Amino acid sequence: MDSPLFHDLIKNGSNPMGLHLGDRMALYEKTAIKYIDEMYKGVDKAPDDIIHVTCSGYISPSPVERFASRKEWLQPLHIVITWGAMARCLP
Repeated sequence: MDSPLFHDLIKNGSNPMGLHLGDRMALYEKTAIKYIDEMYKGVDKAPDDIIHVTCSGYISPSPVERFASRKEWLQPLHIVITWGAMARCLP
């Protein structure tokens, strides 16, 4: 695997198991927010729904919830959050 996230999590760390959990979650938060900001760059009107699927990490409030709050997309936006194991059950 040659992704920048892989290098930050595993390859560049001194622990053979990768970063410790707190460090992983901080990296997840930074990376997820970066990509959400990029996906919605220039979008002023909230969509009806945002579905956030992850198996990489967990923070609360979620990166999508933080983004929506910053944009003041509070109502009537519906945010659905699911994790990897549940996402595999979807058709």
